[in-house]
Amino acid sequence: MNLSFPPMRLAPALQRLGLMLALSMSSMPFVSHAQPAVGISFTGQPTRYLVQSEPYVVQGFGRARLGMTFDEVKAAIAADHPQVLQTREEVDAVDRTRAIAILVPALAPAPGAATISYVFGHQSQRLAAINVAWVLEGEPSAAQRDALLAAGTQLAATLVGYQWPVGSFIRGHVPGPGTLVVFSGRDAQGGGVEVRLDGVGLAMEQRLASPDAPARPAVWMPAPAGAARLRYSLVSRVERPDVYRPAAGAF
Repeated sequence: MNLSFPPMRLAPALQRLGLMLALSMSSMPFVSHAQPAVGISFTGQPTRYLVQSEPYVVQGFGRARLGMTFDEVKAAIAADHPQVLQTREEVDAVDRTRAIAILVPALAPAPGAATISYVFGHQSQRLAAINVAWVLEGEPSAAQRDALLAAGTQLAATLVGYQWPVGSFIRGHVPGPGTLVVFSGRDAQGGGVEVRLDGVGLAMEQRLASPDAPARPAVWMPAPAGAARLRYSLVSRVERPDVYRPAAGAF
């Protein structure tokens, strides 16, 4: 099969994702007079969702479950995505992890094609992370960006209704222009899940840490020029991803 994926480094995404989730959660707007204002946005937040009576557990995507072997994941891919357009396997020389990336022509809830990458841990050789990405290349229209935003809202609605450990999740975090962490959470076992949008317009608010600070009106931040992306990511271990680490004193 002639593959034409854009250049990607799949395996390091496991380490970057674990760090990113940890940093996102550490930047939650806790109340403290010493903290500066932080940007948050209710853009993309679901207004209707089912309230669950149980805690959320990060498990997997489709039939692929975190902890599966390489062959089990390949079987799950074949069952879930019979219309795969392209497939690529990689071994990362630095993290010493293995990955499968597939391109599918359509995947709900977002419009258009999607790339799904399955990353296997260095030591366990079992599925340690799943990253799903919908990318609108070029200069998407406002309607296309809105459709991507709506899909992010749908994904977040499947998460926010569950019980989460105190201080383990954030919603509406704005780490940069046109970027929105719709939801990022960590379950009681240390697994992580995140819904993140890039290249969308946001109604951003500046929330001061002081509880008696005056409210500020939301400011509309238009979408930046260029591509837009929705990413749905799941990892089995946020704080200690299963990647190669040199032995102490090796250098």
